[in-house]
This record gives sequence, structure tokens and C-alpha cells, in this order.
Amino acid sequence: MWRTIFKISAYVIYGLAAFIVFVYLLLPYDLLRQRAVEYMSQGPIKLDIASLSPALLPGLNLRNVRVSLRQPNTSPEVLYLQTLRTWPHWLSLLSPAKRFGFTGQLYNGRISGSVQYTQRDGTTDWDINLENVDVSRHALLQEMQQKNQLTVEGRLSGTANTRFTKTGQLAQGDIDFDVQPAIFTPGALFHAIVPNPIPCDNLKGTAVRTRREWQIQGVTCQGDDILIDLRGTLRPRGTWNASVPNLRITAKSDSAFRTELNNLSQLAIQRPLGEDGEVKFGLRGRLDNLRPVR
Repeated sequence: MWRTIFKISAYVIYGLAAFIVFVYLLLPYDLLRQRAVEYMSQGPIKLDIASLSPALLPGLNLRNVRVSLRQPNTSPEVLYLQTLRTWPHWLSLLSPAKRFGFTGQLYNGRISGSVQYTQRDGTTDWDINLENVDVSRHALLQEMQQKNQLTVEGRLSGTANTRFTKTGQLAQGDIDFDVQPAIFTPGALFHAIVPNPIPCDNLKGTAVRTRREWQIQGVTCQGDDILIDLRGTLRPRGTWNASVPNLRITAKSDSAFRTELNNLSQLAIQRPLGEDGEVKFGLRGRLDNLRPVR
């Protein structure tokens, strides 16, 4: 009797499993991709997905995922992932807060983490880990390089924890990052002031997002005979160039970059560099119209 029950149960389980696999593999994934793009692109964020296909049970594989900001005349790229794999946390599907894990390739580096969507208030919480991401491949930095404004090279690692509202607005977050090494090469506009690349053996920073602004608790460039420290706030606006920073910058060099810092000191605070090789000044105004202050 027990053998008969076991055989019947085995056949039922096998049949259900085969049916699930069959349905899973034959889902209209192109239609699912279109629906995902339409749903995620309703607010200020625009999403593009080149392809979507099933992964090993359970999960989805996505390729060429591009996230950009929806603006009147342009859609600047925020994120571009060559590949992305996502899967559900099964127990969370039984609760109001649905949670999914993900991993993928981001600018020749790795991205991983989890996202949680809460049905009650429509908020979305992201926990993100970055490893060895090539920052020079980001669209914004490539555009700045092509316009001969600034070249940035380095490999980024770090963490980010953010919360978005149901309308896609960033409500809160914190970021910790580390770039080893980082090299900044000023473009034509600043070449007369800083003619040589600025190498940072270690570039690290921490920022926290409040309801209205980013509080930059510290961004530090530590290199061979160069130290640059930046702190302050950044208040986002509708477009990136209209954002309003309020920053304090300290830069110091004993010998290697004294010429560059002397030029910077005379431009920013209209006085030559002191004997200690240190200059301090602030930056205020909009990003497209910054002005130095003492």
C-alpha cells in the first residue's frame, strides 16, 4: 500500500514539476520585457532592456539594461549593465514585502545585491554592492572626456543603500565607495591651472541622502605628496546641471603639486599659496555656474 502511495505521489510531483518547467520555458518573455519597461518607465526613470530570457530555475536573465533619466531634451544615462540575473526570495512572496536578489556585469565590473518592494506604500529598497567597476566607461564621464573637460580613470568598489518612493523619487540613501587608484586629468578649460594629471592612490568617500539633499561627509584623495578633502552638501534639482552644491575643499602638497595648488589658490581666493602648501576654499552656486568663495 505504501509503495502504491509513494508511486502515485512521485508521479504527481513529477507531473507538476514538468508542467511548471514547461510553462516557465514557454512564457512570452518578449511581452514580459515590454511590460516591465512600460511599468518602470512611468516616472522620471526610463528603462531599456535588449533581451529577457529564463535562467536556471528560478530566475531571469537580462542583457543590455540601460537606466536613464527622463528629461525634456535628453535622457542622460544613469546605469548600463551588460548582463543581469535576478531571482525571487521565495519566503518573501508570501509577505507584503517582495524581495529579489540580483547579480550582473556593470562597466566590466560586478554588481550584486537585493531589492525589496513593499506593496503597502509602494517604496522600493535597494542594497547594492559594487566590485572593480571601470568608472571611465560611464556615459557621463565619456562625454566629458570627448568634450575635453575631464578624464577620470579608476576601478570602483563600494556599497549603496537607497529607498525610492512609488513615484521613483529618491527618498533616502547612503553611499560608501573606494577607488584604487584614481587618476584625474583636467581638460582644456583647466589645463593652464592644473596641467598635469592628479593621481590618487586611494580615493574614498561617504555620502548620506536626506529628504532634500546629499550630505557629503567626506571625499578624500590621498596620493604621493597630494591630499584633497571635499565635504559639504549637494541639493539635486530637476536637471543635473541645475543641482546646487555647497562644498568646502582642502588641498595640500609639500612639493610635487605646489605650482598647481598655487594657481588654484590665486584663482579661488586671490592669494598665493601659503608656506604650508595648503589651500582652502568653497564652491557654491549651480553646477553649471560654480563660483569659488573663501
